[in-house]
Amino acid sequence: MEPGTYVRPHRHADPETWEVLMILRGSLALLIFDDRGKVLERTVLTAGGPVTAIEFQQNTWHAPVSLEPGTIVFEIKQGPYRPIAEANSASWAPAEGKPEAGQFLDWYRTARVGDEARR
Repeated sequence: MEPGTYVRPHRHADPETWEVLMILRGSLALLIFDDRGKVLERTVLTAGGPVTAIEFQQNTWHAPVSLEPGTIVFEIKQGPYRPIAEANSASWAPAEGKPEAGQFLDWYRTARVGDEARR
């Protein structure tokens, strides 16, 4: 996952599933949001660092942001695999490929607990 990769905030509610992210190389920040886009948690995962993995519960709004070139993350979710439905993509964040997604991604890099999504 390279810097500049935008992942729209989403949740896994169909089917409901938890998720685990483990950093193998580089670093990324994982943002956890409330239903309106307020940052509830920001966890930085760094290969060889103090935090290398995180598990979060089902129906949790989240998005990763790569902080270093060459970042590799291992993702584990309960199956079966299903693409994320629009209902499980954050309405307060732009879709991938939209012009405003770049500005949202810039916000991700520095967003802190308590910050609200700026669209």
